[in-house]
Amino acid sequence: MRKHSTITYYPFNQEVLSIFKETKAKEIHDKIIVSTAKLVRAKSLITKDEEAANLGKVNTLW
Repeated sequence: MRKHSTITYYPFNQEVLSIFKETKAKEIHDKIIVSTAKLVRAKSLITKDEEAANLGKVNTLW
C-alpha cells in the first residue's frame, strides 16, 4: 500500500485525541477513525461500518 500515492498514513497523536471526545461513536476504534477523517478533512471515508456511516460527521462510501 505504501506504493500508492492516494493512500495516506496518519498517526494517532495529540491532534486526533483533541477531537476524539467530539465524536458520538461508541466503539473506540470508530472514534479514532472518524476523528482522524475529520482532522485531515477527508472527502470520504470508505467503510461498511453502519454506525460510522450513520454519525453524519464524515461522508462515507460503501
